[in-house]
Amino acid sequence: MIGNMAVNCELCGKATTRSDIATHKEAFCEERLVKCDLCLNKMALKTLDSHKVSSCPERFVECRKCKIKILPWDKEEHNRNCPQRIVSCSQCKETMSFANLSSHAIYCPKRLFNCALCSEQVRFCQLDYHTKYSCPERQVQCQYCEEQMPVKTVSSHTEFCLKRPVRCKDCGISYPADSTHMNNHCPMRYLNCELCSEKVRYSHLDDHMWKSCPERKVRCLHCKVALPAKTVESHEKYCQGGPGDRPVRCNSCGKWYQASSIRSHEQQCLERLVQCRDCGEKVKALLLENHSVGRCPVRHGIMYLSPTAI
Repeated sequence: MIGNMAVNCELCGKATTRSDIATHKEAFCEERLVKCDLCLNKMALKTLDSHKVSSCPERFVECRKCKIKILPWDKEEHNRNCPQRIVSCSQCKETMSFANLSSHAIYCPKRLFNCALCSEQVRFCQLDYHTKYSCPERQVQCQYCEEQMPVKTVSSHTEFCLKRPVRCKDCGISYPADSTHMNNHCPMRYLNCELCSEKVRYSHLDDHMWKSCPERKVRCLHCKVALPAKTVESHEKYCQGGPGDRPVRCNSCGKWYQASSIRSHEQQCLERLVQCRDCGEKVKALLLENHSVGRCPVRHGIMYLSPTAI
């Protein structure tokens, strides 16, 4: 009967029998002291679960970013090294998780790259423009010969490119620099006449050689001998191959004489020019005596000073 006597648990206050009180205290009483299997601290059974979840110093907590379970005292260090912690790119200042930083660095628009052509450091966002439009080593095509070359050499290449247009100095038309036009084909180029060596345009060469070259062959009207054109006039004047009575004009006095007598007339013509033996001045033959007597400066001792000597 004593074992069935009702008693209250002195820890939790619940009613039980005397015979069950020991079992109650050991197995069912929520106020009995139990030891936390993490921190080994003793506490009431009813607080054990909340202790393990929120206040046990040895409990594992979950990182809200990477979901890894860590001990509370490791939280600060973990936050500094968490793979999912938020960091900013040192180049573009964009924020992201640390785990994504390495992949971002490869394509960061402001990351510095070495240009593969000129080795200049260029931001990734400007690399395409640099490669296409501003790199001094980029390949471009010569507008004349279509040869590929670095853009920095185009100017010097163009200056001597064999396909650059060159204006012909004779006809004014432009041709490639390696063209044979100026030397062999230009109708306005100058050539030396084979007879007189005078420079004549190619387009006028035939006309020159047939009509105006002083060395071209022309037949005398009287003797029919072919002579250089520059001598045929003087030859015809004295030529004995034609009629002797043909009229010929004296170059000094302008009078007409027969061809057979023109030579002797010109030797005696008073209007011909003769040279003073003393001063060398040329005067008409009919005035030579007066010149020698009255005007010759050498014979009369007259000296003429040049303006610079005064």
